Amino acid sequence: MIEQIDDQKIILGLTRIISDFLSLHLPKNEPDRFLEPYVPYNLKGKIRHPSDLLNEDLYCSLRVLIGNDRYFRERQLYVDGTIHSCARIVLNYRNRLAHKRLNEEILLEQMQLEYVSISRLASLLPTSNAVQQFVEELKTYVGSILLFVAKEHFNTEIANGKIIELKLRSTNRLTIDDNIDEEFTANNVRLTISECKSQLRRLRDEIQKEISDMPKFRNILRESLIDTYVDQRVSSLENFRNVFPEREYAKTDERQFVHFDKIADIINRL
Repeated sequence: MIEQIDDQKIILGLTRIISDFLSLHLPKNEPDRFLEPYVPYNLKGKIRHPSDLLNEDLYCSLRVLIGNDRYFRERQLYVDGTIHSCARIVLNYRNRLAHKRLNEEILLEQMQLEYVSISRLASLLPTSNAVQQFVEELKTYVGSILLFVAKEHFNTEIANGKIIELKLRSTNRLTIDDNIDEEFTANNVRLTISECKSQLRRLRDEIQKEISDMPKFRNILRESLIDTYVDQRVSSLENFRNVFPEREYAKTDERQFVHFDKIADIINRL
């Protein structure tokens, strides 16, 4: 069953996503600093512009992405080491596939780690709208693989006669300081474009349930407006009136305007 996973589909999708990010955000006129030290030996001197990476493979793009980690952090394109860590795991995944041995056995736990890293890397890279479709398709496909791998792992445990059991055994209450690290509270976690849209759609459903007599076409977060909310960072009633045509404002049920604080909480985390 494992052979049914289309790793080539994953590699092509991830290559498109990473190379798009690199072509957009690496300096255009400094190949000796940002490209030459990291591209494979056989490509040295041939890749002189970040857009050249759009024609290269995943191995090349990952090396350049990993090599320029400090530059991207200094530019605040990402703020911690998650992308770097995921990229290294994905590079290991790519190398494993490139040098696959006959009858090689791969631990299910290793597969889970690799596919989770692929999904997180695709989600966290700040890519352009042009590749959002690739991001969504890749995440959906990898999600189905993770579900399959989890079932395989569970069935293996059962077949081995092991009982999977979760119990809260301690009756002692944990003593935890009241100090809160604001960087890691839920409302401060940065969102990708796709995650932001998902949260806006979830809020839309909540609003629709709350105002049950309202037609869906009057919802303040109707589907036709979602992309503009994200692209223009619409987070207040004033923004809404300035960005959208008057007809969209007139179409929107004003009872929803009280929810702009929730919309702002989502938009401001982009």
